[in-house]
Amino acid sequence: MPCPLFVPDTEAPPIGEPFHGCCDADPAWNIPFDLLSNGCNRGYARSFCVRASSVPEDAYQFLIKSHVDGTFRVAWSGESDHAPVAVGTLEIRPNDPSATPLERQARASVTAYLRRTGGVW
Repeated sequence: MPCPLFVPDTEAPPIGEPFHGCCDADPAWNIPFDLLSNGCNRGYARSFCVRASSVPEDAYQFLIKSHVDGTFRVAWSGESDHAPVAVGTLEIRPNDPSATPLERQARASVTAYLRRTGGVW
């Protein structure tokens, strides 16, 4: 459940490790590891991150719905106070550019899913 502002690197970390990346609110900012682990990667960081308090959602959640011919359908939900405030689906393909934090996070979810399952695009 990453922070809506978190832009993860496309490289999946080892299982159990947080994604590295940057904050969409300040891409040049070097995020401290504790905040990266406990805020950026987990969301709900409003109380300890000024940047996170500036957006309406607290976190995004993702669900891999299908994988057909190299295309993943990913359902997403934006949450505020643990309740959905926005929902949708995205199609993620191996070489498509991902521009927004939501798209990058969905791609990171697919990458983590593939790493856990031993799957390939």
